[in-house]
Amino acid sequence: MKTATHWIIRVLPITGEPMTVPGKKPPPDQYNPNIELIELAKLLTVSEQTLGSEHPDTLQSSHSVAVGFYNLGRFEDAVRLCAQTLEIRQRVLGLEHPDTLQSRNYLAHGYLKLGRVVEAVRHYEKTLINRERVLGPDHPDTVQTRDDLDIAYRLSD
Repeated sequence: MKTATHWIIRVLPITGEPMTVPGKKPPPDQYNPNIELIELAKLLTVSEQTLGSEHPDTLQSSHSVAVGFYNLGRFEDAVRLCAQTLEIRQRVLGLEHPDTLQSRNYLAHGYLKLGRVVEAVRHYEKTLINRERVLGPDHPDTVQTRDDLDIAYRLSD
C-alpha cells in the first residue's frame, strides 16, 4: 500500500487564502497518526468551505481522511467516507478517472478489513478492469490492484 502524503496548511501571505503543501513526515518518535488525522480533517473542512464539496482538491482531502481512518484501524469510518468520496468522484470526474479508481480501490481495502469479502472482490474487479484500460496492465497501480484482488479471492475460498 502507498504511504500517505503529509499535508501542511499554509496561509498565503498576500490573499490570506489557505493552501496546502506537501510536508515532511516528522521523525518516528514525534509522529502521531491521530494528530495527522485531525490535521487532515481540518484541511478537509477548509477545502469544503473555500472550494466546495465537489472540487477535486476537496475530494482528495476527503480521500486522505478516509485513508487516515483506515490507517488507524477505523475501518467503518474509512468505508463510509470512501463510499461517499467514490460516489462524488464518479459523478464529477467519471468512472475511469484515476482518482475515482483510487477511491474504489481503498473502499475495497476497507471492505476486506471488515470481512466483507464479496463486496471487496466486486470493487477490486471493477477497479482492475478500469485500471487495465486506463493505465495499462503493467502500471504499478494496476499491478497492486491485481495483487489485492488475488488476496481477496484467496480469502473468499
